[in-house]
Amino acid sequence: MPLTRFQRLQLTTTVRLEWYEAMARMSADGFSVADTLAEMQAEYIKIKHPMYPVVREVLLRLRGSGTGRKKSNGNSIRTLGTELNGLVPNNEALLIESGERAGDLANGLRRAAEYVRATNRLGSEVKAALIGPILLLVILLAILVFFSLNVLPTFAEISPRIRWPIWARRYGALADMSIPLTVGLIGGGGLLLAGYLQLAKVWISPTRDRLDMSLWPFTTTAQMN
Repeated sequence: MPLTRFQRLQLTTTVRLEWYEAMARMSADGFSVADTLAEMQAEYIKIKHPMYPVVREVLLRLRGSGTGRKKSNGNSIRTLGTELNGLVPNNEALLIESGERAGDLANGLRRAAEYVRATNRLGSEVKAALIGPILLLVILLAILVFFSLNVLPTFAEISPRIRWPIWARRYGALADMSIPLTVGLIGGGGLLLAGYLQLAKVWISPTRDRLDMSLWPFTTTAQMN
């Protein structure tokens, strides 16, 4: 059966990195892909490992069944890399497949693991680059809150708001909303950023491919990849 959205969200970079490295060690030791996956499937189902649905689906595909398998261009050979297509990010599956084509699956898996590490480093750099703009936004919101709680009440005691110029009344209305606005922007913005960074790592679909070509910040992420 195909992976659910919840199952895909569990396939974090850490989970995939550990799995690639484990598969690379087994391959380097001479174990076949089918035997390794069968052993992992038996173990993963007991501990409810996040990679269990992927291992199960790849095994089914290698045996000629499974769901959601994409047909390759005239190539009927089933390998780990080809059957991971659509289950993990395409770049990672292609690196594994290229290693298999070169006769060195372990190296392909190690290259996929290194790609995941590089993706994590890029994510950290993106977060670091956002710190400056976020700090400026926080400072601006803090100024609004200060005016709302300290300055505007003093002005209101001197002159009722109805007598203020139109621009001053508009600014006062904005300052009055500064506290809920601050909570909403910081909380909502933080959730959106965290959600995007998580989703960008595991979302695989034709819709994602279109967004990578047309909509920021997906375009930036695609360029970094």
